[in-house]
Amino acid sequence: MGEIPRSEDRRSPIRRLGRFVEPIHTVAYYSPEIYGFNDDGFKGWWHAYFAYRSAPMGAVSAPTVTSVFYNFAPRMVSRAVPGCWDVMEPDAVLARYRELTTASMGRALGDYPEPADIAGAAAALRSFTADLPAGARPLYGAWAQQPWPSEDGGDATMDLWHGCTLLREFRFDAHNLALAAGSLDAVECHVMMTSGGHGNGATIQKIRGETDRLSLAAAEALDAGDLEALLGQLERVMDYLVATGTVSGTWPPPHVTVDA
Repeated sequence: MGEIPRSEDRRSPIRRLGRFVEPIHTVAYYSPEIYGFNDDGFKGWWHAYFAYRSAPMGAVSAPTVTSVFYNFAPRMVSRAVPGCWDVMEPDAVLARYRELTTASMGRALGDYPEPADIAGAAAALRSFTADLPAGARPLYGAWAQQPWPSEDGGDATMDLWHGCTLLREFRFDAHNLALAAGSLDAVECHVMMTSGGHGNGATIQKIRGETDRLSLAAAEALDAGDLEALLGQLERVMDYLVATGTVSGTWPPPHVTVDA
């Protein structure tokens, strides 16, 4: 098994940025609204997941999704792709995903007590997140070409979500770069993850370092003061989502964890 250098300080700006955007990005994943895809003909959560997450890349094949997503078993991907494109074409999937996400984000943050946090974070994210280096980052590069929700009539809450999605996928691609550089294959990365305390073998089998350094461009896009302001806004939004039970704040979330 390859060796991955230890990542930066857990309190570093780039680590904090990664930790704060993840729960905001994943609000729709675990919301009741996302099951609206089942009404459209998708056969369960995973069938829709592979469709809406890969849709910005177009009607891609199962091998492409397996390669880009890196750590999913090929047979799991092939159960959803390319059949998902027979249910709904990628552009329609994206439109539906945005519709369901708008509903889930509106419900989750409709009573958020500091709307200036949402507007401020959305504006800051919009200033740089679509212009990060996209080389060797296929998922980020595809999402970066999508319009900002406010360009299509969306609000600041959805711009916040979109900016968090861009940063999340930028970092996700960096994870995979780091794993490949360390000669860790899809199975080995799960072994490393569970040995580090994230989930357990039973959970990972059921559902499927250096990353900080490779993601530094995101933290360096703003000056120190603006970055610290953004981090504060994102942390308050994240804390609210965790406190209200919208997201768990841990991964894997408790509802998918299986006893070892």
